[in-house]
Amino acid sequence: MNIENKSRAMGEPLISIVIPTLNRSNLVLKALDSAIHQQYADLIEIIVVDNASTDDTWVMLQQQTSFNVRLIRNSKKLNICENWQSAFDVSTGQYVLILGDDDYLFPHWANHVIDVIQKNEQPSFIAWNHITYIESNPISGWRNLLVASRAFSLKNTCIDGDHLRNAYLRLPSKEPFPVSPHPSLFLFNRQQVERVTRKFNTKWFEGLYPDYHAAVLAGEFDKQGVFVDRPLACIGGVEARYYCRTQSKMESFISNNAHVLLQDLGDGFGLWSPYLAMNIARQLIYSCQKINYALDQDVLLDQLIGETVENIWFCDCVFGKGSHLPDLTLLEKKFGKTRIDALLNGAKNKTRHAKINKFINQIFGQQLNILVRDLLGCKLKYAAGQPLHGINNAVAFYLQHCEREYGESALCKKIL
Repeated sequence: MNIENKSRAMGEPLISIVIPTLNRSNLVLKALDSAIHQQYADLIEIIVVDNASTDDTWVMLQQQTSFNVRLIRNSKKLNICENWQSAFDVSTGQYVLILGDDDYLFPHWANHVIDVIQKNEQPSFIAWNHITYIESNPISGWRNLLVASRAFSLKNTCIDGDHLRNAYLRLPSKEPFPVSPHPSLFLFNRQQVERVTRKFNTKWFEGLYPDYHAAVLAGEFDKQGVFVDRPLACIGGVEARYYCRTQSKMESFISNNAHVLLQDLGDGFGLWSPYLAMNIARQLIYSCQKINYALDQDVLLDQLIGETVENIWFCDCVFGKGSHLPDLTLLEKKFGKTRIDALLNGAKNKTRHAKINKFINQIFGQQLNILVRDLLGCKLKYAAGQPLHGINNAVAFYLQHCEREYGESALCKKIL
């Protein structure tokens, strides 16, 4: 009995696509639509969990009528980990995907992942590559653009969970590996998840960054996973590397309990840092402690210090000159002023280039800027020489112009 027939016979879906959402009525229906129109719909359940939205998200969701969609509304707003975990818990599929409400699955996503499940004896996880739709970037001025992180090999590669974990712990790891623990890029085997969480008495999603916690736990899987090095999803939104205390998303969507949870880990950094990179470090340290994994914290912090300095400088550029620079003093005490100054100069150079882009876009227009940079051989990573309004239009553009037979990408040959 193949996996399709087995799933039908057992009366349970093969795959659960779970979409947590909060006040995203303008986006979530596009993510939902990308899930509804997958092939093998009878093997897929779709669950949308509305986290007590205060806009018209719930009203709009109730208007959809697809047979394989369930709608759930939280009675009160949960923090990000509670929300993801509750969404995971109500799903019933053998494999579970947490799809971001601002993301979008390629039309052939289900074809690829089901093929991988069938050919690899139900791997512990399936990961895939992606393209990114940037709606706007306030630093550089780029808007409505499609981005690929690198060329795609188009290969399916078996990787074990330890290999996956090492990639996010910034430890030496052979390629290829998933470029991000972003939840929209992973399909996890429920049996593997339940075995590991029982073993370590932890939840699958816990802390400040649930995707990184899950990535650490995945290192304990006893079956291999598969990485599909081709874009099967489009990740939407603004580049988020400058999240900090001034930008409300981080502090509004995590609870005080989660904040305290990671505050006193004794990692030698000092007081809680509000910046993205350093909080990723704290999450990884916490998650490794939960499973008694011997992590060299100094190595991890050393690897992430450059990203942290960039976070601070970008926040300063976006939210007010001088407002965040005092936070560098904490880093100088631990890593030395000479090193921090060198990293800060590198961050300043990046923003100088970004400001030049922004100026050219304003004076000559974005399309001409893209064309000129391409002709000068600058290896520009933007696919479109025209505005792409909306993540679904970005995916349509990619499929029409940049992909042959679901993956042989002219785009990737061009940008690298």
